[in-house]
Amino acid sequence: METGRYDEALLVLRSLGELANLLTLFATDRSSLDTWLAAEDRARRRDFIPVKVRLALEAKNTPAPMDQDLYDKLCQLTVHPTPETKPGMHNPSGLVVLGGHVQIVGVVVVLNELARVVGCSAICASSLLSLPAEKALEMRILGADLLRTVGPLTIETVDLV
Repeated sequence: METGRYDEALLVLRSLGELANLLTLFATDRSSLDTWLAAEDRARRRDFIPVKVRLALEAKNTPAPMDQDLYDKLCQLTVHPTPETKPGMHNPSGLVVLGGHVQIVGVVVVLNELARVVGCSAICASSLLSLPAEKALEMRILGADLLRTVGPLTIETVDLV
């Protein structure tokens, strides 16, 4: 992000969102963590792919940090381009910019998406880690505080694809 490569930063955030979904599943269904830990590599890759994790969260009516709409937008922008994909367009003028150029919309979108993923992950991880109760509570509070900082410019509200 610091070098003006916002599409690449959002690609990393897509991966972090998949991990946040996995943490959410583990925090809301401890048996899934046990299954994941005990599974052999092939079974773990088959049974815990991102779409299956998201579907498991949906089946439990648990909001996924990386829902289908957000995942689709990030995929179109960073991994699976479409004819409408506009790489490098992270500015209010709608111009495609290649290379490392600071674009304030890109900075804000990446920071807001990062805050969302890290906030959700902190809340879920607080229940999975062996922390003293006061530290776990502090981690949940900080995660919730971070979620409250997410502003209106996100991958879902800015037309980047």
